Amino acid sequence: MIGNAITKVKNLNENEALAIAYYLYQLTVDIEDLASHEEIQWLYNALVDRLNLQAHSEAIMNAFIGKFVKTKVFTPINPGEKYRNPFSYRGKLKLNFREDDSIMENCGNWDTDKLRDVNLVRVMFNGRNSNFARVVALTFFEKPGTIDENSMVLPSRIPVPERIKKAVEDNSSIQFAVDTLKLSEDEAKILLCAYRLQSCKEAYMVANDLFRHDDLSRYEILAKCSNKSQKEIRMALRDDQKLKAFGLMDSDADMDEDAIDAIREKDMALYFTDIVKNERNAKAYDLNSFSVPQEQTDVAVQLLKSNNPCNILLLGAPGAGKTEYAKALIRQAGLKMTSYKNELEVSGKKDDDDVEVKALSRLNCYLSLKKEDSVLVVDEAENVLKTKEFSFFGMKLSSSQKGTVNRMLSETSENKVIWIVNYTSEMDESTLRRFTYSIKFNAMPKETLRSIAAEKLKSVKMPSGLKNDILDMFTTYKVTGASVDNVVKAINSLDYQKGKEDKVRRDIKSVLEANSELLFGKKKIRDSVKKSYDLSVLNTSIEANEMVEMLKAAEEYKKENQAADGAEGVRCLFYGLSGTGKTELARYISEILGKPLLLKRCSDIMDPYVGRTEQNIAAAFEEAEATDSILLFDEADSFFADRAGAKQSWERTQVNEFLTQMEEFSGICICTSNLRKIMDPAMLRRFHIISEFKALNENGIKALLNSFFGKFKFTDEQVDKLCKYESVTPGDFGSLNGKIRFVPKDRLDSEYIVRELVKIQDEKRMNGVGKIGFVS
Repeated sequence: MIGNAITKVKNLNENEALAIAYYLYQLTVDIEDLASHEEIQWLYNALVDRLNLQAHSEAIMNAFIGKFVKTKVFTPINPGEKYRNPFSYRGKLKLNFREDDSIMENCGNWDTDKLRDVNLVRVMFNGRNSNFARVVALTFFEKPGTIDENSMVLPSRIPVPERIKKAVEDNSSIQFAVDTLKLSEDEAKILLCAYRLQSCKEAYMVANDLFRHDDLSRYEILAKCSNKSQKEIRMALRDDQKLKAFGLMDSDADMDEDAIDAIREKDMALYFTDIVKNERNAKAYDLNSFSVPQEQTDVAVQLLKSNNPCNILLLGAPGAGKTEYAKALIRQAGLKMTSYKNELEVSGKKDDDDVEVKALSRLNCYLSLKKEDSVLVVDEAENVLKTKEFSFFGMKLSSSQKGTVNRMLSETSENKVIWIVNYTSEMDESTLRRFTYSIKFNAMPKETLRSIAAEKLKSVKMPSGLKNDILDMFTTYKVTGASVDNVVKAINSLDYQKGKEDKVRRDIKSVLEANSELLFGKKKIRDSVKKSYDLSVLNTSIEANEMVEMLKAAEEYKKENQAADGAEGVRCLFYGLSGTGKTELARYISEILGKPLLLKRCSDIMDPYVGRTEQNIAAAFEEAEATDSILLFDEADSFFADRAGAKQSWERTQVNEFLTQMEEFSGICICTSNLRKIMDPAMLRRFHIISEFKALNENGIKALLNSFFGKFKFTDEQVDKLCKYESVTPGDFGSLNGKIRFVPKDRLDSEYIVRELVKIQDEKRMNGVGKIGFVS
């Protein structure tokens, strides 16, 4: 048992004190050796004092001692005999017994500094069977003034008077919780016992001490006090029963401290202080600011306005505006907003193993209490809704909280809840089925981001031209909705002054660059092709210009047939040696078509955790769809591996996910690969355009020699020397062009250029790249 007891026996009302006395009797009646349990003495004395039974208790001790003298259990010491009693009591004892020394040895750490304590240990530890349970029964069950020596002859089990039974069954101390949480009769009895034992300091110490010394298990303690079997206790503390599911008690029969406080104060809000907080929602954006179809927004608002509970799931890429959209929905529905704190806020530390369980249980309890005028928003809900786990071998397993989560969504909750997640890979299908409605968010379009920024900058005083420049920056950098708040904070801190507009622009640019790099890393790709780019030099199995025209035609067809359902995207595969111009052609295509290019490399997608790679694949396609970008998977060999050779299940699921997403994508997807041989046959069949990128032919080599090194004249023999390698690529020229900056001008000539290009080819040959064979 845990926690700080909230009161002492002296502060209990009479019924509660009598109930604790009954528990004391039940807990000690079958225990023979109580020498190590001095806490029992403290509780007994506290109850005697609270119920004003000091004289009655003294009479009982005297009756016991008188009987022991008559039966020669005790041997009195003659008054004139020199004797010093072994007890801590320093007053004069009317009677001393030869057995006192052995009693003192037997009583352990029990107190003997008061007369009543001396007589109690004499009764308890005289070498005979323990008399403590009888002492308790006589003290609290019998009426004062009725005790004599005959009262000492009692059966091992003493009938409990009606007045004691009524006191034990009086659940007024927890009636508030019983009514609020709609607890059953059995749940109420068990909770009542736990509450009494853990809210009273002395009772808590006794129960905890008996458990620590292995005299009684926690279930035995509750069973004895509640007159329930241990089996019934265990049944009531199952995961699917309210006492455990709501976090009031745990599987060890411990009661939650905050639950004790809430019951004592008759205010369940105290139990939820750590998990929910009220939010101001007056500054929510207009719903039209978000790129969510109007019909989906209408359905969500109607669900929130209805009288029925609902669970709405908002899922999608980070920074897509899900949280702000939730606020806007709630405002549109005319309701208040409360938010769920994540587990770190609940615990205040990361190393609390039980924090997620505690938080989930309290959330479950909170949702069982209907709130007519508010909506709960659970942001970053992945941990709360985690109902699926993956084993080391990639097998899908149900998480330990699956049952609780599923019952919370479909049975327990009486409220309207908006759940916000970035991914659903750790949510079991049975959990997903329980959501009333779901809205999927793609990456926030730049127009939407600009609109949100404009709304937040309305209150900022600055020239309209400067404000527009700042808004335009949001379409230049890859940032999220949260970056808008950072910019507003920066503006308010920059102390804008007239005439310093350029400094403000630089500062805001710096803020956005920092946000973009922090969230997404450094920019991975140039926005446009190099000025020296020449489409005609490429040596491809399908003419490069022809591929560009094909994609132009596909885009025109898409525009003319937008109303048609199931518009299919375009899928291109560019394969061949590194440096042959695959990525640069993709960049050129994006420039010609006027579309942004979204580059994803293997390192951006692959994740060591099972299931996350598939999630990243889906997110890449979603981002491209939302931003109308050309999606380029550079060096995508890992996603193309033939499933027939897969050794692990996750290798197959990655290929499956890529195939599925690629088929459903309505935009242009370009994949580059160095190796076609390892590709899954099903993958190959799904590409509309497949083109091999080969080493440069003679015309290509001449064109690039002239383009990069035009001030030098190259002979036919030099060109032939390069052609014989059959491995020269456009990338070789770009690489060499970057190096010659460091070469003295007097060393630069056509021979040097050709010699360096030959070295590059030799290095390729040594590394197994390019044509195999000898070059003369």
